[in-house]
Amino acid sequence: MNLLIKHKVAFFSAVLIGVIMALPHIYFIFDNKDIYQGVFMGGLDEGPYLSRMQEVRDGYYSMANPFWLEGKDKPYLWPPLPEIFASGLGMIFGLNLVNTVLVENFIFPLTLFLIIYSLVYQLAKRKSIALISSLAIMLTPNLTDPGALWDLLANQSVTDTFLAYSRLISPQVHSLFFFSFFLFFWMFLEKKKWIYGLASGIIFGLLFYTYPFAWMFVGSFFVFLALICVFRKKWLRIRNLVLISLIALLVASPFIFNLVQAMKDPVYPDVSLRYGWVKSHLPQIGITFLVLLIVFLLFFPRKGKKRYDFSLAVVLTPLILLNQQVITGYLLGPARYHHYYYKPFVLIFLLIIVFFQVRKVWKWLVLVILLIGFYNAWLIQATSYALYEPLGIENQKYGAVFRWLNENGNKDEVVLANSYISDLIPIYTSLNTAANLDAHYSLVSDKQLLQRMFLLYRLNGVGADNVKETFYRDREIISKNIYAQKYHKQFGSYEAIPDQELDLFVKDYLDSLTNPIENILKRYQVRYLIWDTGNNSAWNVDQYQFLSLSYQQGGFKIYELRGK
Repeated sequence: MNLLIKHKVAFFSAVLIGVIMALPHIYFIFDNKDIYQGVFMGGLDEGPYLSRMQEVRDGYYSMANPFWLEGKDKPYLWPPLPEIFASGLGMIFGLNLVNTVLVENFIFPLTLFLIIYSLVYQLAKRKSIALISSLAIMLTPNLTDPGALWDLLANQSVTDTFLAYSRLISPQVHSLFFFSFFLFFWMFLEKKKWIYGLASGIIFGLLFYTYPFAWMFVGSFFVFLALICVFRKKWLRIRNLVLISLIALLVASPFIFNLVQAMKDPVYPDVSLRYGWVKSHLPQIGITFLVLLIVFLLFFPRKGKKRYDFSLAVVLTPLILLNQQVITGYLLGPARYHHYYYKPFVLIFLLIIVFFQVRKVWKWLVLVILLIGFYNAWLIQATSYALYEPLGIENQKYGAVFRWLNENGNKDEVVLANSYISDLIPIYTSLNTAANLDAHYSLVSDKQLLQRMFLLYRLNGVGADNVKETFYRDREIISKNIYAQKYHKQFGSYEAIPDQELDLFVKDYLDSLTNPIENILKRYQVRYLIWDTGNNSAWNVDQYQFLSLSYQQGGFKIYELRGK
C-alpha cells in the first residue's frame, strides 16, 4: 500500500496506458455489436503472431509451421516463448483467443509501463524522470522522426497505424522480457543480492526463446560492461557477469540445440535470406549511436559510477550489433533492435541528461512532453480506428464461415482458400491451410512455396497466354510471398526481384499446368475448398466434379473433396 501511495501517479498512468492501447479494438466490438462475429478489426499487422497463438492452443508448442499440415515436426525458426506465454495465460483463465488478445492488450502495456518506470526510477532516483521516460517510450515512439513531430504540431496529422505498443507479441511481450532483464540486472548491481542476479540470468536465457535481437542486444551489452569493468579493475563484477551468462546459457541450451538442428536442414541458407540477412562484411556506424555517444560523454552525470558504467555499456551496444557482419558475413537489419530496444534507452538517457542540466525548466518540459504524448496517442488511435473500422466491419462476414469450419471440421484438416481467407483460417480455426504463404518463415523450400502460389493463380484462371504478363505485374507480391525480405533488404524494394527469376517461375508454372488440380489437392491433403464468389469469380469451382457442395451462404461456398 505504501508503494502504491508513493507511486500513485505511475500506477494511474499505467492504467491509462492500458486503456489507450486496448480501447480501439474493444470499442469496435461495442460500436458494432449488432454485426460483430468475433473477427478482429485489423490494422496491427499481427496475423502470423495470432496464428502462432492458436497453434499453441492446438498443442503445437514449437510452432515450426502453424500454417501447413506439413513441417510441424521440424525445428522451429521463430522463437516460441512469446506466443506460448500470451496464449497460455489466456488458456489458464479460460479465455478464447480473441478475448485473450483483448484482455492482454490492456494488461501487458500496463505491466510494461510499470517495468520501464521501475527501471528508470532505480537508475535516476527521480519519479518525474521515470514517469516521463515511460510515457515518452510508449506514447511517442513515432516522434523521434522530426518530420513526424512537425506533422503532429503543424498539421495535426500522423502517419503511424495504431501505437506501436498496441501490438501484442511484438513489441509488447518481447519488451516485457527485455526490460525485465535490465530491471533485475540493475537491482543486482545495486543491491548485490543474488536473487536478482539469478532472475536476470534466467530472463537472459529466456530472451533466446523470445526474439533474436533481444539476446544479441544483452550479449553485446555484457561485452562492453565487462570491458569497462576490466578498465576499472572490478574483478568481482566480471565474475558475476560470467556466472549470469552461464545461467543464461544453461536456460538457452535447448534453444541452441534446436538452432543447430535447423541449420542442418538443406533449406536453412535460403530461409535466412528470407529473414533479411544480407551477405556483407562491411562495417557500419549508426548516426543515432554517434550522436548519443557524444552527448552522453559530454553531459551524462558522472556521479554514481555504477550507473554511469551501466549506461555507457548500453550506449556502446550498437558497435557490435551494427558490425557483427564483419565476422559472420550476414548483415542484420538494424531496425530490428533499434526501434524497440535502443531507441527507448536513448530517450531515457537524454531525459536524465536534460533533468540534470536544466532543472529550472524541468517542470515545464514535463508538461510539454505530457501534452504532446497524450495528444499524439489520441490522434494515432483515433485516426487508425477511423481508417480500419470499415475493414473490421467487412471482416465480420467471415465469421459464419469460421464457425462452420469449427463445427464441422477436425483439427489439422486442410483448407484451400484465397490468400486473404488463408491468412485468417489459422487464427480462427484449428485447421491448416494449403495456400498460406506466411510459411516462408518456416523451414520450407522455395519450390514448396511456388507450387502453392501456382495453385491460387491456376484457380484464378491464369493460363499459358497470360502467365508472363501476370507474374511481371505481380512481381512485388511474388517477391514478398516467396522471398519475404530477401530482395527488399538487398536492393531496397520487393520489386527488385530479377526478371530471370520471374522467367523461371513462368516456365515452372507452365509445367505445373499438366498436373490435374484434383491430384494437387490430394497431395496437400485438402479436405475443404472455400470459394469467395464475390472476390474470386474466376475460380468457377462448380466445374470440378470431384468436389461436393457442403455450405452456401453470404457469397461463400464450401466444398468437400469426394472420398475424403
